[in-house]
Amino acid sequence: MQAKKMFQGEADVEKQNRIRDRKEAHNLLYLALQIGERMLLCGAEVNRVEDSIGRICLAYGVQRVDAFTITESIVVTIHGEPYGSVTQTRRIQGPTNHLKKLEALNQLSRTICEKKPEFSFIEEELVRIDAIPSYSLSVQVAAYALISGAFCLFFGGDYKDMAASAVIGILLKYVELFFRRLKIYNFFVVLLCSAFGGFMAFLAVRTGLGNHADKISIGNIMLLIPGVALTNAIRDMFQGDTISGLLRFCEALLVAVCVAFGFAAAAGI
Repeated sequence: MQAKKMFQGEADVEKQNRIRDRKEAHNLLYLALQIGERMLLCGAEVNRVEDSIGRICLAYGVQRVDAFTITESIVVTIHGEPYGSVTQTRRIQGPTNHLKKLEALNQLSRTICEKKPEFSFIEEELVRIDAIPSYSLSVQVAAYALISGAFCLFFGGDYKDMAASAVIGILLKYVELFFRRLKIYNFFVVLLCSAFGGFMAFLAVRTGLGNHADKISIGNIMLLIPGVALTNAIRDMFQGDTISGLLRFCEALLVAVCVAFGFAAAAGI
C-alpha cells in the first residue's frame, strides 16, 4: 500500500524567513501545492511531487510535513510550534505532459530550497512558467502525420499505406481537437477517435488510396496508445507508490480497451 510521505527536521534557514503565524503557514502551503499540482499535471511521478512539497515547506522552518499524493489528489499537512497544524488539499483534473514546464518547476523548487525567496517571487515565477507555450498546432499535426506514417511502415505497410496513414493521422488530430472542445469525457474521445481512424483506414483501402487496412490502422493506433500513462504506472509501483501506480495502470488499461473497441467497431461496420 502507498503511505503518505513524512518529512521532519529543522531547516537551516534564517530566522526572518521562518513561518511566524498561521496565515503565513497557509500561504506557504498554498504555494507549495500550486507547484505540486503543476508538476503532477505536467507528468511528474507522485514521489517527486511529494518530495518537492516536503522540501519547500522544510526550507521555511516547518517542523513536520505529511504529504499524500495520488493521480487526482494531493493532501498535505504541515506542523510548527507558532501555528500548530495546517492542512490543505488539491483536486487534480486534466493531466497533460509538458516536460519543459516540468523542468522549470523543478528548477523553481531548487531555487526555493536554496534561497528561500519571498512569496511574491514564487508567485511571479509560477505566472512565468504558466506562460511557457505548448507546441503549436502545426507542429502537433506534423508529429501526428510522422508518427502514423512511420509506424505503419515499421509494421510492414508499403509506402502507399504510409501516405494514407499519415493523412488519417492529420485528420485524427483535428477530430480529437473537435471532441475535446466539446468537453467530452476522455474515454469517449479515445473511443470516437479510434472508430474514426479505423473507418478511414478501411475507406482508404476501398478507394484505392491504401493496400492494407490493418497496417494503416496500426499507424493510427500508435497515436492513441497510453504509453506514457502505462510507463508512469509501472514507475510509481516500483517506487512503492502502489495506489497511484494501480490507478494509472487501470486508467491506461481502460484507454487501451477503448482504442481496441473503437477499431473493432469500425472493422465490424
